[in-house]
This record gives sequence, C-alpha cells and structure tokens, in this order.
Amino acid sequence: MKVYLAGEGYKKEFLISKLEKGEDVRSVNVLETFYYLRKQPQFWPYIHSFGSFMLDSGIFTYLAGTHKGKTDWDKYVEQYADFINTHHIDLFVEVDIESIVGMKEMERLRAKLERLTSKQPIPVWHIRRGKDYHVATCRDYPYVAFGGLMTDGISRQQAESIMPWAIDMAHSNGAKIHGLGYTSTANLHKYCFDSVDSTAWLYGNMGGYVYLFNRRLGVMEQYRKEGCRLADSKKVAKHNLGEWIKFSKYAAQYL
Repeated sequence: MKVYLAGEGYKKEFLISKLEKGEDVRSVNVLETFYYLRKQPQFWPYIHSFGSFMLDSGIFTYLAGTHKGKTDWDKYVEQYADFINTHHIDLFVEVDIESIVGMKEMERLRAKLERLTSKQPIPVWHIRRGKDYHVATCRDYPYVAFGGLMTDGISRQQAESIMPWAIDMAHSNGAKIHGLGYTSTANLHKYCFDSVDSTAWLYGNMGGYVYLFNRRLGVMEQYRKEGCRLADSKKVAKHNLGEWIKFSKYAAQYL
C-alpha cells in the first residue's frame, strides 16, 4: 500500500531540504492540491523526485478558502488540465464538485478534463451515489477513489462498514482504489486499499503531541504529556513527518 503524505505545514520545506542534501526520497509518496501548488513554483521542479506523486484538484480547500462570488468551473478545469499537462502528471483526482453543480455537470467537467489531458482522472465515489455507480466506475477507470470522509457527514464507522465491498469491487474489476483522507493505521491492516493519503502528521503539531512509529505492531502511536506545551512546533512537525515516512515505508512493504 502506498501512503501519500498530504497537507501543507512544513512538508515542502522539509522535503526540499532533503533533496538539496542529496538524500534519497524515492520511498516518499506525496499528494499535493492544485489549489496550493499552482502558487508554489519553488516546488514544481521536485514533483517527479518522489516515489509517487498524486495531484488533487483542491476543491475541498478551495471551497474553504477566501474566494468570493461565483466560480467559473470550466476555467478552473482548464487551469487544472494545463498544470497537469505542463508538469506531465499521471495521477490526478477529478474535480469532485457534485454537491455544488450536480452529477451531470460534474460528469461533463470530468469528460472535459479527460479530453484536455488525454488521460483518465481518478474519479471519486461517494456512498450516496449508490453501489451501481461505483461498479460502473470501476469498470471504466483503472484507478478510483473512496471519498466523502471529510465532506459527506458520514461517520468513520459508516464508511468502514462498506469499505470491504468497495475495495473488493474495484479489485475484481482490475482497478486500484485510493482511500481519500483515510489513515487509521491500525485499520489499514484490515482494509486493503492500494493507496491512501494522510495529513495526520500535522495533527501532532496542532494537538500538542508527538508521533512514534511502532514497527512491531505496524501502527503510529501518539504521546502527549498533560499540561505541557510543545516548545518548538517546527521541530515537532519535522519529527512527526519523519515518523510518517517510516510508516509509509512499512506500508509499502507489508500492507
């Protein structure tokens, strides 16, 4: 299983520092959002330095941002496609805006993205679309995603109850499946996604605890001392990112 490190924070700074020191980062998988990456040209030369790189359209981030007024989604898709083409990106998630524009319009924009890039994006399945939609998508696309954990108001328990079926359906149709925003490290031993992405390495910095990777159990453990604050948040973020890189190496070999 590939674990993609996502989120902002100090990630790019740390990874660029490793690259400039000549360190091997081919065991690191990175997920970036177009919303942020389009404004961070300092990172563009490094996109293909990692083991694998995946690009998300950044719609969740975009909608939570400071934009105002009506969005020209055709223009957004055109800019997204141009970035994909310019930087020769193979793994990219569709512009998942069904909840905003409706299914038919989202599918039109997906087809436009395919036409502009001459590549198939990773379509995102939401439980509300029904099982038949997931089956059809798995037949038509080589890589699909299980989404909605951050946006659909479903509990982790609800999602996990259907994950085995969704994963098996993808694999039975020869498709890979990505778990968007799902990194319960204990449960990744049960749910055989081909890949997942995580911003969890950032949570320690925000929540006041450090991560330690337990290789014997294959899980991440959290440590926090009550009443104590983290004196150096940047140092903690760097440490936590390092521990998640250890877990991603483990996942690539054993999960």
